[in-house]
Amino acid sequence: MIRQLANDKAPGISQISNEMLKHMGTLMKSATLKLANLCLQVGDIPEEWRHALLYSIPKTMDWEYSLTKTRPIILLETLRKVLVKIVTKRLSKVIAKCNILKGGNHAELPGGSIEVPLRIINTYIEDTKKNNKELWLTFQDLSKAYNRVDIKMLKLALQRIKIPKVLICLIINLFTNSKKSVIKEKGITKQYTSIIGIDQGEVISLLLWIIYYNPLLAEINSLKMGYEIEHCFKSNVQSDQEEKLKINISSQSYMDDVTWITKSKGQLEQILKIADEFNIMNNIQTNYDKFEMITNKKLDKDIIEVNFGSSKRMIKPSTSKESVRILGVWINLDLKTNYVFNQCKDIIKRYNKTISFKQITDLQMKYIYNHVIIPRIDYKAQLLVWTNSQTEKLNSTCRYMFKRKASLPLTTPNSIIYSSLVTLLKILIRFKLKDN
Repeated sequence: MIRQLANDKAPGISQISNEMLKHMGTLMKSATLKLANLCLQVGDIPEEWRHALLYSIPKTMDWEYSLTKTRPIILLETLRKVLVKIVTKRLSKVIAKCNILKGGNHAELPGGSIEVPLRIINTYIEDTKKNNKELWLTFQDLSKAYNRVDIKMLKLALQRIKIPKVLICLIINLFTNSKKSVIKEKGITKQYTSIIGIDQGEVISLLLWIIYYNPLLAEINSLKMGYEIEHCFKSNVQSDQEEKLKINISSQSYMDDVTWITKSKGQLEQILKIADEFNIMNNIQTNYDKFEMITNKKLDKDIIEVNFGSSKRMIKPSTSKESVRILGVWINLDLKTNYVFNQCKDIIKRYNKTISFKQITDLQMKYIYNHVIIPRIDYKAQLLVWTNSQTEKLNSTCRYMFKRKASLPLTTPNSIIYSSLVTLLKILIRFKLKDN
């Protein structure tokens, strides 16, 4: 595990870096192993490992001198992170193998991917489009999720899935009596004791959040109040008899982004009421600045009243023609591709404008196109199937600037710049054909 540690990472208060651990001698390795085994046996960590440094990273928005608009990062001791990483890796493997968490959160666990919830949501949109069904999608972001975790409730959540007691003690002690100092422009502050929350920079924090929020997702899915999709198929091609496969899904989530999927506003409000009760009990707060709702139902009013349980709010749902952003991908219920296509075209045009008067080589352009621009476009368009004309427009925009900066005539055959013998500039259509 120590060999796999990344270099050039910020150390904790002791200033022991990952590079130092990689160069430990035999005696130090033996002492480190004994210390790690002792921590696992007693379910606790050394007092010095509870001390950490906190640095607030500004978000893309103007923070307006409000700490709620910053992202706090914790700098922990490297030996502590190694121990916790081993525990996290083994615990995640067991949870995934035994399918313990039923809530449908696709982060952290082996085999989990951001692609899964996006594909599931897109499948439901396609079903409503094909069968003319009513669909309500609600995208909910949770504010400062890690910072609001109640340690007592976290312990109950760990006990719920039968994690060994000594391991629960170890996890809880990671965040009990934790003392932190804040890094400022001129030095660091005095230490203060954390009362609530788990550390943003801790390796196991993401897994703990999934376990912490799983009871709500599992309960809502068990109530079968979501959107139901069915498929008819012939299990035996020699028979005319068809079988039906039905599945009801109420939610999809990735980390602290939750999507509620229902077939009516009434069912959505029932889910929101249950979620509100759970959030209040567990000190979780919804970020209504990022709250989005979209439906294909024709409404009498642009703004509707939505009952969240403890409160009612006026929400303006997006129509089926409007696109909304979820996990970095823009979707709409009409499955139109123009909005995302224009975004992808703008990505290339902005880059071309930036390098238009820069002195860069063809190899530098090749690297940026292949490893920065095209992966961004591929991610944004992962739910779309473009036409040949659309992909050709994007490819031609890339080719024009590439030929110009490489001092090639515009009449140069395109096959040359896509050839592995010359530059091997990737072509966008390969991604879409491969995905299909």
